[in-house]
Amino acid sequence: MNSESKQSPPTGSTASACGWQRDALVSATALSAQGVPQGGSDCSEILKQLSCPPDCVLFDLDGTLMDTAADFIAALNALAAEKHTTPPSEKAVRQTVSDGGRALVKLMFGITEEEPAFPALLQRLLDLYAVEVERSRAKLYPGMARLLTELDERGIPWGIVTNKPGVYASPLLSRFGLLDRCQALVCPEHVQKRKPDAEPILLACKLLQQQPQRTVYLGDHERDMQAARNAGAVAVAATYGYLSEAARPEKWPADFLLTDPQRVIPLLNRIGRGMA
Repeated sequence: MNSESKQSPPTGSTASACGWQRDALVSATALSAQGVPQGGSDCSEILKQLSCPPDCVLFDLDGTLMDTAADFIAALNALAAEKHTTPPSEKAVRQTVSDGGRALVKLMFGITEEEPAFPALLQRLLDLYAVEVERSRAKLYPGMARLLTELDERGIPWGIVTNKPGVYASPLLSRFGLLDRCQALVCPEHVQKRKPDAEPILLACKLLQQQPQRTVYLGDHERDMQAARNAGAVAVAATYGYLSEAARPEKWPADFLLTDPQRVIPLLNRIGRGMA
């Protein structure tokens, strides 16, 4: 599968206000013809040069900008030890974590939210996760550190729109020196409606004083793509992220599929050229 593949638009899709065409095909072959290599992370310096950026870039946090699974896995392991049970596999956690702490409790204990033990188990997991965030083993995905540096150096505003509560998102970003650099952090407590509603992305654009139609949003869940499309932003599905076994990103309302985070810069260059 191509590292960047253009999705077919939904029926009735039209060109955006900036002239970027949702039905324009972008493939690895086309990118190669423009001087963008297909070979991966270290085949050319062009992968490190943001030459034609969009006006604004927004990221989902977990599974898109950062690989945070290790912290969730550590918290689940600690809870499993306390409850004398077997923790779920790393693969299972990665396939579930995008759905939040409730889904992880269900995964490990096989119970529903209606059962009396559920609230206490969820709270204990969140408490343990807060401890792990303070000593986080999360990391930026390959290519993202360079992208953020390029955005900063070129004065391109960027922000994070996440369903992760600020009590966890802020210390996590602070630990990695990203909180002060991030020009907008939108968490669930900042809005009335979470993703897939457009409100969080629209709020981020307002904070950054940018037009949604000239903004790119990257996320690894269908609700991220729905939120981007609802807001009128360019929707990029990070298919390298935390996808469940049932996920079918090719059916999401995404404008592009990004299978390799190290190819994000050439993809943004392509989108930026369309916005010029």
